[in-house]
Amino acid sequence: RQLEEIVAGPAIARAYLEHRGSAEVDGTGARRVPLGSGSSLGVSESVDARQVFDLARQGDPVAPAVVRRVADALAWAIASATAVLDLSLVVLGGGVGLNADLLLGPVRSRVAELVPFAPEIRISSLGGDATLFGAIAVALRQGRTLAQQREAVASGKPAVLEVGVQ
Repeated sequence: RQLEEIVAGPAIARAYLEHRGSAEVDGTGARRVPLGSGSSLGVSESVDARQVFDLARQGDPVAPAVVRRVADALAWAIASATAVLDLSLVVLGGGVGLNADLLLGPVRSRVAELVPFAPEIRISSLGGDATLFGAIAVALRQGRTLAQQREAVASGKPAVLEVGVQ
């Protein structure tokens, strides 16, 4: 399975509902939940990834299993990348970083079990905005490259093609 199928917000909500035995899932990311008795959510409410993490903090009986699944998937991804790239530092941001209190310890422990030389794992100081700032950085880099190429063409100089990992 792809990492996104486990750790993305809609996947976390879906996993929670599947563990709860819920029936209806809509396509918006918020899941409509006809839950049975004993639910922390009540009947016919929606749940998203943020709520699943909050439910885990509140002692919900199902949410911790979903959080463990997310932590394990992240650990396997980090271990796999470390084995190939010899990473010394991994910085987690976005929704993962916002839930460091639940994820960081289990991810670090599992990575240490999976690889002989585990990288240091930290949480981004950008918090939930890490993805946004990353997208802005990529856009700025691409814009700068495009501007340089156009300037080179306009001045009659040969254009230099910059190739980057996307």
